[in-house]
Amino acid sequence: MNQASRLRLFILAALWVVGSSCASIDLDAQNMGGIYAQWDDDLREWVILDTEGNEAGSLAMRWAVQNDIAFWDYSFGEHRGEIRARWRDNYQEWQVQEGNEIITLRQTWRDIPTEWELTNDGDIRLSWLTRWTNTPEEWELRNKEEFGRFEVFTAYEGDPRDWVIIDETDPDFSVAARMGMVFIPILMVLPK
Repeated sequence: MNQASRLRLFILAALWVVGSSCASIDLDAQNMGGIYAQWDDDLREWVILDTEGNEAGSLAMRWAVQNDIAFWDYSFGEHRGEIRARWRDNYQEWQVQEGNEIITLRQTWRDIPTEWELTNDGDIRLSWLTRWTNTPEEWELRNKEEFGRFEVFTAYEGDPRDWVIIDETDPDFSVAARMGMVFIPILMVLPK
């Protein structure tokens, strides 16, 4: 069984287990279900899955040959955008841009990479943090009452290649903001 099949199976099992708590939420193909590294030994190219385990998009380092983590491109469904470091060689602030929408990702506290704030021009202010401060493998949206539940965690403890996404946000919720929340955990496990 290859890596993609293992992750799809894990995501479907996780959604089945979680299903009872989200029975009133309409999970459709516009929501994210997981992300896995395209290659077992390289974290520069990723495949995004929808909630049914189908390939729905990608996340890729733009300058992979140079191993430059400052620029990324993503797609999810019909959405396309880019993620870039706001300042060269300072990875504490990023911008996700999709069309005219810009989401800023900023560490809440300097040099503490386990809590981030995501903002746009005013109507979105998200608090994105690790569940436990000692591991970058489980992330959750703090203000889920307002925006819905969104969690990202590794499918297998200690293995940063496969991530499960619990996306119970409204399908109209910003894809750029969701991509920002997916990108931060991946950024934290990249070799620097």
